[in-house]
Amino acid sequence: MKIKFTSAEKKSIFGMSLVLSSRMLGLSLLLPVFSIYISGMSEATPFLVGMTLGAYGLTQTLFQVPFGIMGDRYGRKLVVITGLVMFAVGSIIAALTNDIYILMCARFLQGSGAIASSCLAWIADTTNEKYRNTAMAFIGMSIGMSITLGLILGPLVGGMWDVKYLFWICLFLSLVSITYISIFMKTPTNDPSKQKTISNPAFSHWSDVLKGGGLWRLDFAGFIKNICMTSVFFAVPLVLKRHYHMTHMWKIYVPMTILGMFVMMGCSKQADKGYARQFMALGFAFITVSVGIIAFSEDHLTRLICGFFTYYVGIAILEPILPSAVSKLAPKNYTGTTLGVFNMSQYFGTFCGGILAGLMITLGFEHLFLSLSGAAFVATIIVAFVRTEGLKRHDAV
Repeated sequence: MKIKFTSAEKKSIFGMSLVLSSRMLGLSLLLPVFSIYISGMSEATPFLVGMTLGAYGLTQTLFQVPFGIMGDRYGRKLVVITGLVMFAVGSIIAALTNDIYILMCARFLQGSGAIASSCLAWIADTTNEKYRNTAMAFIGMSIGMSITLGLILGPLVGGMWDVKYLFWICLFLSLVSITYISIFMKTPTNDPSKQKTISNPAFSHWSDVLKGGGLWRLDFAGFIKNICMTSVFFAVPLVLKRHYHMTHMWKIYVPMTILGMFVMMGCSKQADKGYARQFMALGFAFITVSVGIIAFSEDHLTRLICGFFTYYVGIAILEPILPSAVSKLAPKNYTGTTLGVFNMSQYFGTFCGGILAGLMITLGFEHLFLSLSGAAFVATIIVAFVRTEGLKRHDAV
């Protein structure tokens, strides 16, 4: 199957890739150094450090659905720009403060601009349904590259200058995205906000948004995926740093991301041919096996890295296919709301994954990862029974 995007589709994919990847770059720059930076503040306690770290994910969870509803009601462009402005203001406050309580509030504000659902809905509004997995894969690759770049540059910038500069970088990236969206991108022509028939978005369609076409299964899958992702990236780097200095961890992340990019594109193309359900199950199967391997690899570096790479293959499969499947099964005119519920599930998984990892790592490395393996196995079974009528209808060539 030859995939050929129109110029309008290319512009939409590029624009949303820019928004989501630049935002993720700003966050991943902070990831390796943020806890160290917060711990050095006056009045910092372990609880406050944890709350400040989790503040972004918590408000992302709370605001995904409201922003998705607003995107369906008032248009994607307005909502995306509003969210970017909130993230930018939060970055300014974070860069200027030395107070942990103000920093926590700034992180809450950054997370309140929950635009992921509207960005993905924008892609769903403007791309051919037959090739949507591939469109999502381009976005997933850009996010993956941003994460890798952030993990490499964060410790370098924070160590050479100051962590505050990372917040200024977040601000700069937000302003670039706002400028591009404002000047070069138009509101999708089939944006639900332009359809006069909508009077009370989503609230009379919650049953369809939550259950239609097996959407609850995909929401649960997103929840489990992010629990695993947060827990793995919490625990594995703690072991890797015994063997690699932080500035040398790119030797792991760069080849892992390159592998993930190839896997993501290949599997997305196959999913576009009508095999989305099979590849979702395959992705969770990879995670099930990989975290099981990691569970018994704390003292075996080679096996740990092999498990880590295998885990990332599973994530690379799921990242584009899950949101694409949600968008295809979403009730008409409620794509943003439906993706909002899905993203809320994912960010709640991020929040719970951090708590789970923090609690269970004290019980033992293997206990954490065996629990994750069990959860991923359950998700494998759940997605294997997703109704595929809607997916096949759109995926067929």
